[in-house]
Amino acid sequence: MTGRFDFSPSASVDSPPARERIAALGSFIRTTIESRGIDLSAYSTVESADDVELLRRALGVEKVILWGHSYGTHLALAVIKRHVEHVARALLGGVNGLDDRWRDPSDTDAWLARVGAAIQTSAPAGRRGDFVEQVRRVFAQLDEEPIRVAIADGDVLIGKKEIQLLLTIQSGDLGFIQNLPVLFDSLEKRTRLEAVATAVQQTIRQRPIGTAMTYAMHVASGVSAERLARVNEQARTAILGNAINWGIGDEAFVKALGVLDLGDQFRAPFRSSVPVLIMSGTLDGRAVENDAKRVGVQFDQVSYVTIDGASHDFWFLRPPPRVPEVTEAFLRGEPVPDEKIAWPVSFRWPE
Repeated sequence: MTGRFDFSPSASVDSPPARERIAALGSFIRTTIESRGIDLSAYSTVESADDVELLRRALGVEKVILWGHSYGTHLALAVIKRHVEHVARALLGGVNGLDDRWRDPSDTDAWLARVGAAIQTSAPAGRRGDFVEQVRRVFAQLDEEPIRVAIADGDVLIGKKEIQLLLTIQSGDLGFIQNLPVLFDSLEKRTRLEAVATAVQQTIRQRPIGTAMTYAMHVASGVSAERLARVNEQARTAILGNAINWGIGDEAFVKALGVLDLGDQFRAPFRSSVPVLIMSGTLDGRAVENDAKRVGVQFDQVSYVTIDGASHDFWFLRPPPRVPEVTEAFLRGEPVPDEKIAWPVSFRWPE
């Protein structure tokens, strides 16, 4: 078995062979790690949170400032919950709460609507249209007749499921989001499809497996019964289905990996007086503002900075205006008020 998902290019990623492949990957990860004498269950957020505390002790400091983004916020929240007396403050971006490893499918609908609004606002004359309705039209077309495109990797199938997954996997990448008008124009008109087929191959079917920690941590953090019921209910009607939880939430994969759930006590809300600054991007489809608000209500001292036009990667690209100044002020211990920062986004259009 290789270090990639290696789905057949000509079969749906939702087909029985693809699901069998996902379960086989769970077994492969487990046996590979155990063959090295490593306990896979050690890759959990509780273990990592306690490692942060051990590092603090080794450094000989009384309190630490936590700065986390994406999964880093999930870990930071666990540190606060377990070792709050040694946390001075926390800066969280692209928030993923303790019960947010599984995402609400309705959040992807809201993300599509925000992207559609941004596209409409920036569209040149003659380009304005309802982006969400275009997505629905394309999905209806793909349901009726999937696309097959010949590229170097073979005859690539592009169906509704493949595009749902492509959108959710890449929904934190601003460059991908900026290219959505071109992507859906190509799909609707069925032209210039080689680039789409290549993206589907590289992003989904030939996706690198990555580190064992990614999967073990996710399965250990788990999902509450309430959240799971909500996910299953919303997935029935969401435009992108349950694509946001695809793969590592698969029942056979979880069983094959064999990592125990940390339980509801780990995921339960808590109260804290630690000062927290939460940053979110309005075009972030990986960690949405709803998650940020659910996390924020647990803190007595919380400020929200929203970047209008940013996605999940806003700290890793050229920083939006004001973000460096606000970040430095908070880390210095200065009060930071709620703020919405405008960062106009430009989209690419088909020729």
